[in-house]
Amino acid sequence: MKTNPKTEDLEYTSCAFCGETQYTILYHFPPFNVVRCKICGLVFLNPRLLEQVMIENYNSETYFKEYSGDNTSYELQARTLSKTFRKLIRLLNKKGLLRPGAELLEEGENIVVRMKRTQKVQERTSKMFEEFPKVRPPLPREIEEIYATHYKSNREGQTLASSLAKIMESWMHKQVASDVINLRNLTTKTTLEIGAGTLNQLRYEPYVGPYDIVEPFENLYKDSPFLKRVRHIFSDVSEIPNTYRYDRITSIATFEHICDLPKVVAKCGLLLAEGGSLRAAIPSEGTLLWTLGWKLTTGLEFRIKYGLDYGLLIKYEHVNTAQEIEEVLEYFFEDIRCKVLGLSKSISFYRFYECKRPKT
Repeated sequence: MKTNPKTEDLEYTSCAFCGETQYTILYHFPPFNVVRCKICGLVFLNPRLLEQVMIENYNSETYFKEYSGDNTSYELQARTLSKTFRKLIRLLNKKGLLRPGAELLEEGENIVVRMKRTQKVQERTSKMFEEFPKVRPPLPREIEEIYATHYKSNREGQTLASSLAKIMESWMHKQVASDVINLRNLTTKTTLEIGAGTLNQLRYEPYVGPYDIVEPFENLYKDSPFLKRVRHIFSDVSEIPNTYRYDRITSIATFEHICDLPKVVAKCGLLLAEGGSLRAAIPSEGTLLWTLGWKLTTGLEFRIKYGLDYGLLIKYEHVNTAQEIEEVLEYFFEDIRCKVLGLSKSISFYRFYECKRPKT
């Protein structure tokens, strides 16, 4: 058992239930903290040992030595944990932070919280591939005529509302870049960005290795000062040879636009190097807070400037909701972590997903 682990044996984590990163420290016993999530109340260890280090501990001959013979202390601990988790599930259900149907399983000496999918969610997952590829609704002629001009000005933050939106969107860019922000001159990582647009993500990322992009609209990036940092340019993910491997595949505010999202995510899984991750940031499309956000900013500005309904453009652009995107990611990846800009997934502006271990 590692009682004095090295710094490199530890990792900081977000709340496993709601994805929140803010917490209150209850107890401190260096280098560990027992913390309570400020949103859902879950108490957990942060930092914690890396998974591989924990496995090494469990495989140690001395780890379970204290439980040999008399199991009284272990049985008491098991009953206490069971009671704690049952109370937590009731609290999370009351706050609407847990998927319906969560239950506590007691399997021998193990206590497991399992999120049971409701029949509705199960049916939706089974029909996932029937919904794709999606078909965009037609744009009214008036919006189609100003579409290209508006699209570019919006991506570049040329209007007041879009510039404010860019400030908010910086959270997504920073989350995606957080894994390399301190790796300058230390580690080489190959990156593929899906939907690179104007290459504005490169403002947030240091150079840590080759950088490839997928972007079908050349006009968006051809004049970018960051173009010299790009190695290969693809107009579609299907153009990338299956022999290529990337340590990082990133995407910022793109997955909500892709009509055949399962195909793209599956390809990402094939292109990831061993230990690599898919890092995707998306708006919380389909939630109340996100809808109010665009209606009171970009939507209002669009109405004043053009006299047109911005909601029609949103329906044309955003063919996938945040929930649908999450379900696709869960289908293709074993290890998924989510952070939100907001109180929870259902009350947030943006989400960030880190996905590892593609399913085979």
